Amino acid sequence: MRLIYLLKRLVFQVKVNGLKNAFKEMIYRDRKIIVIEKEIAYEENVYRDDDTDFIIIDQFNYGEMKRKFNLGNMEYFVGKNARCMVAVKYGMCAGYQWWTQDNGFRDLRKLRLNLKGNEAYLFDLFVFPEHRGGNVPKSLAVETFNHLCSCGVNKFYGFYFSDNLRALWWHRAFLKAKEINKIKMQRFLFLEIVDGRLFV
Repeated sequence: MRLIYLLKRLVFQVKVNGLKNAFKEMIYRDRKIIVIEKEIAYEENVYRDDDTDFIIIDQFNYGEMKRKFNLGNMEYFVGKNARCMVAVKYGMCAGYQWWTQDNGFRDLRKLRLNLKGNEAYLFDLFVFPEHRGGNVPKSLAVETFNHLCSCGVNKFYGFYFSDNLRALWWHRAFLKAKEINKIKMQRFLFLEIVDGRLFV
């Protein structure tokens, strides 16, 4: 199942970011992961506009949403107890944000994180290129935080790679997240070494 997911992800990255950038994500060494945490509270979504709607994807509706918005790999994360907030603009998916509260989730083992009941792990924030630079990413983030708050979550964890300048700006300037750990990671296709531990 994971191999199929990784192959689909590679195809998606090639389509969106080009072949060179896709392979940069598949083979690297001594890349630094910055682990972050942030406390959240409900706030008005001042970035939301009338043309954007938000849908939560879970195990009950992912098949319908996958077909409607042509989004691959949803069954992989849904099968791992994750949920997704999708921003829909003019009837098309503009971006999405995944999260989980399941301590068995692979990333949490890699990052040595153990979530409490009021905490979540956010991952794979993605906004399609034509919607970057506007309010979609910020509106999507606030909408996700507000939903998590309504479920009793008041803190989340995540990570970004230190060489990803867009992610660095997002986590430091917009999220103002606290950096709590730095971990070295190496990857060769489907093999990962994170903090000296092998993951396949």
